[in-house]
Amino acid sequence: MPFSFSFATRLGGILAVSLLAAPSASAQLTEIPAQRLGLVPLPREVKAYTATYALPQKVSIYAVGKDGGMWPVC
Repeated sequence: MPFSFSFATRLGGILAVSLLAAPSASAQLTEIPAQRLGLVPLPREVKAYTATYALPQKVSIYAVGKDGGMWPVC
């Protein structure tokens, strides 16, 4: 069943992610291009944000730099 969630980042933006969930879905990735989020740019060049989640509760958001490096956003 599809579901979506949204939450505020430390930058004051809102990140919304829609996922297709299965009962066994965990540790999956959803990558969202940074330009589609309308967030204030991070100090490093950001190409996308990645949401990692383990259903039903844990969600972590990471910025993905153009060099492939990742760092936590919230």
